[in-house]
Amino acid sequence: MQLQTLIDHVLKICEDPRYEEKKELWKQFNEGKEIGRPLITAFSRTHDWACELGFDLLRYYSDPKYYLEMNLRIMLYKHKHIFDDSVLSPSINIEFAGAFEPSLMGVDVVFHPYSTPWPGKPVVKDEKDLERLRYPDIYESGLMPKVHEFHDTISNIVGKDFNVGYPSWTRGPWGVAVHMLGWHNALLSLLKNRRLLERLLDFVTEARMVWEKDWGIHRQGDYCLGFIQR
Repeated sequence: MQLQTLIDHVLKICEDPRYEEKKELWKQFNEGKEIGRPLITAFSRTHDWACELGFDLLRYYSDPKYYLEMNLRIMLYKHKHIFDDSVLSPSINIEFAGAFEPSLMGVDVVFHPYSTPWPGKPVVKDEKDLERLRYPDIYESGLMPKVHEFHDTISNIVGKDFNVGYPSWTRGPWGVAVHMLGWHNALLSLLKNRRLLERLLDFVTEARMVWEKDWGIHRQGDYCLGFIQR
């Protein structure tokens, strides 16, 4: 199936009346109204979809057109086979799983053929390494050049009919710091070098605040993540 055909097909199924009914259920639920049953959403990780649909994860995370195609196929599969309370909408979210936030802090990204990307070798061993750390740049740090490439390429293909979302910074300070230190060193630091760990957690927290402010400017004030809203 050609890419434009997939796009047209997904746009059509997103107009299915069943999704309007689900939107209304979620609206009532969020307003605290009684809806008579629990709302259920099914979630599968990217490598689960790769197994189910038989796509190449190395290519998925390197080729934005292939990334778009596979996400469209996932949406078609959901529509046909998964009857939960999720609302299907014309949106493509760019994600690089658990490797995204550590990459912003200088941790290399390791791509695998059978799983989502993972953080590579730690970048902090002792307090001397803290002096070399820099706040992330929203254009150049870690995976951001690839993120912008994917976003621009996919946006140009799908046009205004789809929302193309950037990845969110979802990990807390510990979740980032542990990959900067490595699990072994991070756990030992809890017992033997609390100062290193505290300084690193402070840095990651400050880096996140700088990131949110810069990202808000990049998105012209309409982007909100975590605790900072612009």
